[in-house]
Amino acid sequence: DAILEERARELAFEGKRWFDLLRMGRRNDYSRKSRLIEIIVSNVPSTQRRILATKLTNPQGWFLPIFETEVERNPNLVQNPYYIF
Repeated sequence: DAILEERARELAFEGKRWFDLLRMGRRNDYSRKSRLIEIIVSNVPSTQRRILATKLTNPQGWFLPIFETEVERNPNLVQNPYYIF
C-alpha cells in the first residue's frame, strides 16, 4: 500500500494511476470508474464505442489476453477467462 500511495503522489497527473490500480488488483476500488469509462470511450471511433464500453464495464475484460504462443510454451500459464472462446 505504501508503494502505491507513493506512486500516486510522485506520478500525479502523469496518467499512471489507472494502470497502477489494474496491476495491483485495486481496480474495483476506483470511485469514479463509470466516469473514466466515459472518457475512454469518447476517444474511440463511434463504431467501436459500444464494444469497448461493454469490455470496460466487465472487470474480467480489463486484463489483456496472454499470447497463445506463450500459453503453449509454458504449461503453468492459463489464459485469462474472458478471452477463452
